[in-house]
Amino acid sequence: MKNFIILKSPKLFIVFVLVLFCSTAYPQITQWTSKGPGAGGALFSPSFSPHNSNEIYIACDMSELFHTTNLGLTWNEISFNNITGNNGANVRFTENPQFLYCINFAGDLMTPNRSTDGGVTWNAIASDPTFGGAFSLNADPANSNRLLTSDYTTLFYSSNGGSTFTQKYSNANGCYIAGVFFDVNNIFVCLDNGVLVSTNSGSTFSMSALLAYLLLKLLSLLPQQNKAVLHASSV
Repeated sequence: MKNFIILKSPKLFIVFVLVLFCSTAYPQITQWTSKGPGAGGALFSPSFSPHNSNEIYIACDMSELFHTTNLGLTWNEISFNNITGNNGANVRFTENPQFLYCINFAGDLMTPNRSTDGGVTWNAIASDPTFGGAFSLNADPANSNRLLTSDYTTLFYSSNGGSTFTQKYSNANGCYIAGVFFDVNNIFVCLDNGVLVSTNSGSTFSMSALLAYLLLKLLSLLPQQNKAVLHASSV
């Protein structure tokens, strides 16, 4: 006897279709080109600008944050007086090329920072609910005022560019954020134990363990060469 999953929710059906599309629409990368020497340590968190296809930020666990505007032909190190990199220093672009967000690892802290001049200077956001213990920082690519940040146990949301934050989720066993997807009024936060979903621009969030299960189940059924691409696109 065959088992069938009946998708009664339109949202789950849409997710199902998108996941299957992603598994076949984007082929696996088979060739890489060297773009210069390493950074003295491991490199993490590459971030491509949606405004300039030649602009990339990439962080190093030796405390550097590197920046290129010619697709890796040359790289500049951002001054540690502005911002200190590490494996979690992932630059977040927004709809405004001048407004960027990134975690600053200066002083053995992890402080959410903001740039309002395209990355020339960086400053701590007005209100840090993690008190220098930010494990993640995500910004809406279409709205620089919408932010999500988390410490080890708690997720916080801001609708005003970090001036204030409100707590949206907490887990004493750990609040691991695998990825965030902003879609106008809808926000999806992938955790290690489910998916937090908001359909009202962050006012409220609810856990959807079924959505997470469906994504993982589909992932397990795909050919091996498509799994890495799907995993990235699902978060």
